[in-house]
Amino acid sequence: VAKEKSIDVLLRGYRRFLDLGEPVPTRFVITGWGPAEKELKNLSHALGLENKVVLTGKVSPNEPPKYYHLADCFASASITETQGLTFMEAMAASVLTLARYDDNLVGTIQDGKTGFFFFDEHDFSDKLNHVITLDEASKERVRKNALAAVDIYSLEHFYENIMEVYTRVCRQNW
Repeated sequence: VAKEKSIDVLLRGYRRFLDLGEPVPTRFVITGWGPAEKELKNLSHALGLENKVVLTGKVSPNEPPKYYHLADCFASASITETQGLTFMEAMAASVLTLARYDDNLVGTIQDGKTGFFFFDEHDFSDKLNHVITLDEASKERVRKNALAAVDIYSLEHFYENIMEVYTRVCRQNW
């Protein structure tokens, strides 16, 4: 929970989402801890979100999967990710993913197919509303596409790729 994660963008967008008329009851859960925690608590209070925002604080390394599985949607406004691991984790957990547009994520997230991009807090509120109100068949299609997209990062694929390289090197040199 640090400033470069731009969680403030999500909170302001969430406030706008609520103001537009929350289609289903929601909670906004911020998982983890860090230097921006107090600032985010203050912003939540200033936006009148005290009863809607939950800051979990520090969680043990084995707990994040539990939070992914609790979620209907994973959102991140960070544009400082180099690998997008949290996005891949959410997608692997079959959680619909909302990401602030970043060129680094284009290979992982295909807008409308494996997840959804947004550009700012206003766009976030609109996309959040879109994701939450998708029919179940559409949600399932995006989840399946996301699982297929992140499968290339699985342990099995990693092993297969390493073995392919190893076999090729052996053939060429021995």
